[in-house]
Amino acid sequence: MDLNDEVQRYRDQNKDPLGYWVKNLSPEQIVVLDSVKKGFNEYIDWFSQLEKERLELKLDGHISAAAQKEVLLNEHAAIVNQKNYLNHYRDILLPGNLINDNKYNEFAFHFGFLGFGFDEVNELQQIEAQEYLNKVATLNLIDFFLKELEINKDRACKYSNIFTRNGEMLFLSCVQRLDIPHPTTKFTVIYFFLKSKGMLIAHAEMYMQFVRDEFSHLLVNRNGSVKFSRLAFVDYRNHIYTKYESILMDIYHTLF
Repeated sequence: MDLNDEVQRYRDQNKDPLGYWVKNLSPEQIVVLDSVKKGFNEYIDWFSQLEKERLELKLDGHISAAAQKEVLLNEHAAIVNQKNYLNHYRDILLPGNLINDNKYNEFAFHFGFLGFGFDEVNELQQIEAQEYLNKVATLNLIDFFLKELEINKDRACKYSNIFTRNGEMLFLSCVQRLDIPHPTTKFTVIYFFLKSKGMLIAHAEMYMQFVRDEFSHLLVNRNGSVKFSRLAFVDYRNHIYTKYESILMDIYHTLF
């Protein structure tokens, strides 16, 4: 390489260090980078499972959504306020905690775990990169839980017009555990049971509309979808209701 080539190389490297590095990666280095990325993905998948369980345990220690939100925001602040936290690489992991391919080369170049002309990974730099991925994975999980809290808040507002305080829990348990083949019959039985326990606010029309809106996927039988435009029977003393009353009471006593 003559002097002019050396000067041009130096200029290119300083003008766009990342672009120069990527352009000059050897086939062997590309294989190493792909292998490291695969290892990162496998590690982050394992770490995310543990971190999700840790956050769930912390949230379980608080009943109110407001307290749970505060826990999550404190966790978030503890990460982003660290001196070595780099918001520029916040999107190195996609929401499902997989490496973002569009950001990976820049991330690898910044942390320097594969330098110019080297085919072997610098393990110390790789560990530093991995520690940063831990932070981003936790932030993604925090975002997930915060969104869940908002969804549950919206659901709670919607359900508050249908059920009393514990009515939603009883309703959902009955939907899950009560085995009645025909959906109209099933939701009618549940309707009268919740009324008998004073846990249903909505009148019949509102209740049926709620079921159609929120549980349309369950309003099906072997002949197709069911409209549920009227109750299967109009008196809780109907023999169909009494047939399932003992099962309903078992469900009730497991909750209260």
